Amino acid sequence: DDEGVVVELVVEHLAIVGGKGSKVPTVRVKRISIRAQITLQATFSFSDRVWTAERFKASIKRWAAPGVLSKTAARAVLTLVLPTLRDLVRKALPPELGQFALALRGPCVVAGEFDARSAPSAAVAA
Repeated sequence: DDEGVVVELVVEHLAIVGGKGSKVPTVRVKRISIRAQITLQATFSFSDRVWTAERFKASIKRWAAPGVLSKTAARAVLTLVLPTLRDLVRKALPPELGQFALALRGPCVVAGEFDARSAPSAAVAA
């Protein structure tokens, strides 16, 4: 299945604290390699020189990580980073693209790519 984007990353000093009944275990790992295939579905609108996210949804298609990080925990992490990812994509959309789309007489579909980087581990609160 070629749907989605493959993300490979190494996470250092990961701590996930699961709540009672959440099915997310408490995990603390010094270093872990993760590989995931993720799809994003997004709808943005443009008005008054500002892009707005109408819909922004992500799902994990495939997941590969050592046994300490389950797919359920991965979904919880994805839910936590989704607002940051949505804002990065929204900020990457140039206003000129919105003005161009508004000038068209019919609907249009735009495809592209973006680069998202996380904050250094020292800047992330525990």
